[in-house]
Amino acid sequence: MEVPAAARRIAEAVPELRGRLYLVGGCVRDLTLGSAAKNDLDLVTTVDAPALAESLWRSGVSAMPPVTYPRFGTAMVMVDGVQVELVTARRESYDETSRKPNVAPASLEEDAARRDFTVNTLLLDPYTGELHDVLGKGIQDLQAKVLRTPDDPVVTLRDDPLRSLRAVRFRHQLGFEIDIALVLAIRQEADRLAIVSHERIRDELNKIMDLASADEAWQDLLDYGLLGRFAPELAEMVGVTQGDYHDADVWHHSRRALRNTAGQPRWIRWATWLHDIGKPRTRSVEKKRIRFFGHEKVGAEMAAELLDRLKFSRQEAAPIVTLVRHHMRFMGVPKITPAVARRLVRDLGDLIEPLLTLCDADAGALKSGVRRFDPETVRQAVAALGPVAAKNNFDSPLTGEEIMQLVNIPAGPVVGRLKRWLSDLVVNGDIPAGDRESATERLTAAKRNATEWKRITSEGATDAR
Repeated sequence: MEVPAAARRIAEAVPELRGRLYLVGGCVRDLTLGSAAKNDLDLVTTVDAPALAESLWRSGVSAMPPVTYPRFGTAMVMVDGVQVELVTARRESYDETSRKPNVAPASLEEDAARRDFTVNTLLLDPYTGELHDVLGKGIQDLQAKVLRTPDDPVVTLRDDPLRSLRAVRFRHQLGFEIDIALVLAIRQEADRLAIVSHERIRDELNKIMDLASADEAWQDLLDYGLLGRFAPELAEMVGVTQGDYHDADVWHHSRRALRNTAGQPRWIRWATWLHDIGKPRTRSVEKKRIRFFGHEKVGAEMAAELLDRLKFSRQEAAPIVTLVRHHMRFMGVPKITPAVARRLVRDLGDLIEPLLTLCDADAGALKSGVRRFDPETVRQAVAALGPVAAKNNFDSPLTGEEIMQLVNIPAGPVVGRLKRWLSDLVVNGDIPAGDRESATERLTAAKRNATEWKRITSEGATDAR
């Protein structure tokens, strides 16, 4: 079998480790399946991995000083632009309440037995290209396209409960089936996910979101009893009927929409998956008609809370939440007028195209034959604005500080409402963009009119109309 160049270079640098150094894990699995090697490799050795990493750095094989974790016998190096993890063959034991193992050196067979799935236990000799199935199970399961654990599945999952999510991901990434004993163990041990950090869960979910069949993977997470352990609000969508233009409950509609975004950036897929998360909590029935008043606002708040719990950074979460909040933007708008287009540019800027992607996916998930959204009409309306169509062009011509000085008010929510009102005047074409003089005149005139002033500055005031 063809050995990746970075692994060959390491082997050439330490010829004395022949028979004690092997490629292992996903790289070997994928190579055996005929897929290209990834840009990261795992090597297992019966010698001290951190010491080996240090020697590779000193000899110039590694392009960076090793990052070592002596407690676990692991180290990270960089060889020819490829990230390589070196691991000392080990056995592990676990405390019931912790995911952190007690580690001791072991044989290659013992190391393979503590790994997640048999298809990840194959060893590739970097010196000869020879494939070794040390447990006698890996090749057989790879050919059968089945995910099975090297040890008792309950033991394997208790060692690292994240393996339940990994099983779901590998099922859809590789097109394999999960062994029934493992499925039963996943359901039995679902509660143990509570000891796994939200960061690790987030990383696994992100990998799932990169799959074309992400919606099917989310169905597995629900069916296996895992979803409620980290995102119970998503499970609330199941069985929530919608009526009108829908022939599916909120859960299956969201799955369809997510499927429609295959190949899109991950964050757009997250926004699409979460776009109707607020519907279960806003559902009402009026005169036999199902309504979801304000579900986009509630959904944005719920999405922000969920993403924060999963340890997404604010920078990562912000555009997702914005798309959820605005996904109903075009509902009930019969025509995209210049004012509507200007307001869209002001409020969303560079997020317009991602919002169109979400809305198109949402519309494509409606009842067969129903299409209530045409993204091209929006694009044409925005393009018709010409070079002026930049977000800042439709902002208030006056700063908050200038507003406070002109009408003699302190800092607070009223200042924000006044800025929004002036911005809406620009959007509606009532004053030219950037026209400070006109903005000043309108502001001072409004201050003199008690009724107008109350309307503009009261809580809930939104625009100049």
